[in-house]
Amino acid sequence: MGVIAAVVAGVTLSLGVLLIVTALRPARAEPEPIVKMRVDVRPLGSRALAAVMVGVVVLAATRWVLPALVCGAMSWWVTGLIADRDRRGPGALERVEALATWTEQLRDVLMAGDQPIGAIQATVSTCPEPVRPQVRALASRLGRQPEQVVLRQFADDLDDPTADLIAAGLLVALTKGGRAERVLSSLAQQARHQAERRKLLEAEREPARREVWWVTGMMTAQLVGGLVFARSSYLAPYRTLSGQVVLCVLLGAFLALIVYVQRLSRFTRPARFLSLKGLR
Repeated sequence: MGVIAAVVAGVTLSLGVLLIVTALRPARAEPEPIVKMRVDVRPLGSRALAAVMVGVVVLAATRWVLPALVCGAMSWWVTGLIADRDRRGPGALERVEALATWTEQLRDVLMAGDQPIGAIQATVSTCPEPVRPQVRALASRLGRQPEQVVLRQFADDLDDPTADLIAAGLLVALTKGGRAERVLSSLAQQARHQAERRKLLEAEREPARREVWWVTGMMTAQLVGGLVFARSSYLAPYRTLSGQVVLCVLLGAFLALIVYVQRLSRFTRPARFLSLKGLR
């Protein structure tokens, strides 16, 4: 009963700290006119809190320092995976659809008689939200930097092959002149087509990803439950120094297995062809 009470007390204390940290988080500010690289330390705090919580629970239940450290490291890594999924923002599919909509807006503004640079600046406030920061940065750089650099940077900001295609079309329109409306119409159609294809692919891949996360969760729960609630006679061989080393090796192998299972759910991204690296 004493071990269970210690575990419950540790979990309750950790959850209370987590709620306080969440309540004290500042409200998310509106994006600035120029996109800047910022380091957000809040995800690191959440990962550290989860790692400490798991480490304290394992330490309170087993009195083993090394396994508690290894389990805390595993919690740090798994929490990082979850945080990466949560903070990715708009996905690739949403960005492609937003690019298609923005390209159609550019075409309509150009058909009204505006120039390409003016059309880009005019669509900053009306373009879809998933690509608005990148379009705002593009509009702020145009006229102050060479078109090659600006549009390649735009493609790098979006980091998508469809964005490379649209940036290349805009580069041709800005440097070669001519009827950009027809080019933009073709690019918007291709972006819509890419979005439809990705919808089908994502629908096929989602069951595999879900199964991998279920397997990871069950394996982790089984391991932590065994360390916390197993009988003393079952864990007695691991109380010696050599047993602790063997247990850490087994936990490391378990972590490697989780990493391998997670990689099975990843898919190769399409290759890009337009980047600032091509100018260097």
